Amino acid sequence: MVIGIFAPMSLTCYFYVALFRNVKMHDHKIKKLRRESTQATVTTNKKKVQKREKTLIKTLVTSCVVFVISWSPYMGYIIFTPRDVDPLLKRVVARLILSNSAMNFIIYGLMSKGYRNGYKELLIYIWKKLKLSSEP
Repeated sequence: MVIGIFAPMSLTCYFYVALFRNVKMHDHKIKKLRRESTQATVTTNKKKVQKREKTLIKTLVTSCVVFVISWSPYMGYIIFTPRDVDPLLKRVVARLILSNSAMNFIIYGLMSKGYRNGYKELLIYIWKKLKLSSEP
């Protein structure tokens, strides 16, 4: 359980905290460079940075919660080790664990305008390539 669940969860949380700190430090450097700007611009930039930080925190927390939710049934299964477990339950738990791998893609797409725009550009690019390859 420590290797399979707590280690990945701890690493995930550690890297998300590091990511948030890095973004915050980057924003701080940008604010430092713009101090010569007018007060109105500084206030507007401050609001944008705060909004961006809130969105990032929500996204990171959501990713961690989804990770815990996805892996909790398996953790319970390991802790209680029932003798006669329904094969369907085993498959459902396995699918839930595997679905966690795809969830960050969805979470970031739903919660971040930048990711949505990137996904949109990627889909348009793929569509154009497919359209060109299907033409004689």
